[in-house]
Amino acid sequence: ISNKPNFLTFINKESQLIMIIDLFDIKFSEINFDDVSEKIQLYIYRAKNYKIVKPMIELMLKTFGSYDEELFNSKNYECIQTSRCDELIKYVNEYINTYLKLVYLKIESNIYEQEDYLIKLLNNSDITPDNKENLLKHSNTQLSNISKLIPESFILFDSILENNRLVPNWENIAFIFKENQSQFSEPLLDYINQADVTATLSSKSFLSKEKNHPTFRRAFLLNNDILDERYDKYLNSFPYTYNDLDFEKINKAKVKALVEHKKLQFNATIYSKLKTGYTSLHINLLINNVSKFIKEFDKIELSEKDL
Repeated sequence: ISNKPNFLTFINKESQLIMIIDLFDIKFSEINFDDVSEKIQLYIYRAKNYKIVKPMIELMLKTFGSYDEELFNSKNYECIQTSRCDELIKYVNEYINTYLKLVYLKIESNIYEQEDYLIKLLNNSDITPDNKENLLKHSNTQLSNISKLIPESFILFDSILENNRLVPNWENIAFIFKENQSQFSEPLLDYINQADVTATLSSKSFLSKEKNHPTFRRAFLLNNDILDERYDKYLNSFPYTYNDLDFEKINKAKVKALVEHKKLQFNATIYSKLKTGYTSLHINLLINNVSKFIKEFDKIELSEKDL
């Protein structure tokens, strides 16, 4: 019965038809509303006597709300949520996992969900972890403000990064770092090491002084797992200089980049560290900071070779 599109025209008496639908709790997967009374249409809609499948959702939108074919096929969840079909919206929200599996994820072109609606789905505690993972794989939408996720959704960070669903901006990177116990996870490092991500981030100065951002900047500069060629470019984004950076933790190529980009302030301690462990870099530091060298002259140990 549920698969017979013209079943509603088989019985002319409305009360009898409603009784049969109600008695067997029929859930139609395909049906034709042509030549069907408004009363019967409304009964099926309100009683939810239809399956959550694409043809039935389209029919309900066309009959009781607003239907935009392009929106339906590209931003399906938004299409339903903004349709003014209150009963349909409640039905979909009540059986959200069924909807995702049988409708949302089956529409190949449905990959352009607006960020706010995607976040609403990712923050929905009724949606299974597997369906959230599938959402991220299916969608092309990138999150510009990952802090809109609720704490329970932070477990999705790795999947968001691995599926490239994050807009490259420093606030997003720093937020993930902070919520991961101020650590760089492997997926975050892989993301940072992507050439296109580097190109975008390195073109933006990271000036923010929010509470955790100075800690993040230092940790970033001392991260030896960032590729050397990427690290060199990233230094363009860091406007501050440091007089106490423990650069012994990173390789020589990165230390050289710090000196060349003038991220190390000149003082006796830094000069001594460079002279001891990094051939000629202390001279480069001196050349970049002649006036400060003069002020610190009496604290500096110079060899004849240095002169």
